[in-house]
Amino acid sequence: MLEYIGFLHTQEKICNEKVYWKCSESKKLKCKGRVHVVNENIVKFIEHNNHVPNASKVEVKKAISHLKEISSQYTLSTHAVIGEMS
Repeated sequence: MLEYIGFLHTQEKICNEKVYWKCSESKKLKCKGRVHVVNENIVKFIEHNNHVPNASKVEVKKAISHLKEISSQYTLSTHAVIGEMS
């Protein structure tokens, strides 16, 4: 996932060196928001036309990603992994 200005995006395709990301709400809300990236630099941003950024959703995704990273690196119990998040 890619987070840009508060919006979450999923990878859509790769063509040559350009990576195309679409809004994670593209199916649910029919959002046209896109980000085009070349060599880790954003070269184009297409506005999200029908919703606002969701900061809480971004934070939840980051927390889940962090939990997955911790649990894959260590052989800790569930309680210990959650304790690492606190």
